[in-house]
Amino acid sequence: MGTQHGTARRSNQQPIGKRLAGARMTAGRQIEWVAAELGVGANTVRRWESGEIDMPAQRIADYARLFGLSMELVESGGSK
Repeated sequence: MGTQHGTARRSNQQPIGKRLAGARMTAGRQIEWVAAELGVGANTVRRWESGEIDMPAQRIADYARLFGLSMELVESGGSK
């Protein structure tokens, strides 16, 4: 994953936001819970997950940490 100005860029693989959304859904958590944990609005989380806006690299790490995912796993798109 390349970064520019601390923001994750999309790759040819499934977007990071989609992978993180999958982890959230697998864990049975709602967008509102993630938003509260990260201190952002639910709409921001929706936009990250949909790929409408890029996630700052630190937020990707924070989001992944909520679900026990390593950055390597998130970046590679591998399974747990």
